[in-house]
Amino acid sequence: MKSAGYAFSHSRKADVTVEYFFRNEIYDIDTINEVLYWYDQPLLGSIEEKLE
Repeated sequence: MKSAGYAFSHSRKADVTVEYFFRNEIYDIDTINEVLYWYDQPLLGSIEEKLE
């Protein structure tokens, strides 16, 4: 991901969550979104205002 211009931030709960799933080769977006929803984090594929 880093080589593609993306990096996870360990200060954001959503990034830590998604990184966990990727490292464990779990790519099912519904499963990931279920956990993100549980922790009140933005869902993958949702539109949110970009943080600056």
